Amino acid sequence: MNTVEMKINPGKTSAVPEWYASFEAELVPICAPTLAGFKSASIFSVRPTDPEYIHFKVEYWNEKLSKFGVRVTILKEGNAPRPTIIYVYRPHRVQADLDKAGVRDFLGHYGYAPDLSLEECLEILRERLSEGNKFPHEIGIFIGYPLEDVVPFVENKDRSGCCMGLWCAYCNKEEKEKFFNHCKRCTSIYTRLFHQGRPVEQMVVAC
Repeated sequence: MNTVEMKINPGKTSAVPEWYASFEAELVPICAPTLAGFKSASIFSVRPTDPEYIHFKVEYWNEKLSKFGVRVTILKEGNAPRPTIIYVYRPHRVQADLDKAGVRDFLGHYGYAPDLSLEECLEILRERLSEGNKFPHEIGIFIGYPLEDVVPFVENKDRSGCCMGLWCAYCNKEEKEKFFNHCKRCTSIYTRLFHQGRPVEQMVVAC
């Protein structure tokens, strides 16, 4: 296996598998709209070849990004060959999503009490993710999908919607397409800057 030199601890350099660099390579393009402040949260996955190092990466980026109002945490521990699921979110934005009309009632169908805090809700989400290999229906709420699209996606078996982008939208086509295109451009720019060597911290918007 190819290895690259990476700093694991200050003053200590170790040869580690090349795939470790993929953490940032997934973080930037998948979470770009969240890092830019357009979207409340995103998720991505990494292979659990070395769980200890994944935890290091999560702690490292959580510390780096928290000053911008962004948190990084693990939603589901991977167990080879299944990946570890990483959650990148802006707590105040996700909390605002949870407080929108109808959201708490919707989540109540999946075992979320109406008075739970965001962190308590995330604990339930972790439990539900651990129960199987599929994403629970309500996860869309936690990654910025509007209730008006999450509910019909759950109920509509053909899931055709009116337009497709970061999610399947069922209404307000023009508005959603504009948002999807905005996020697509953001992802393209962030990915290009990342590959050009721009530090991740310099691409995060505080909001």
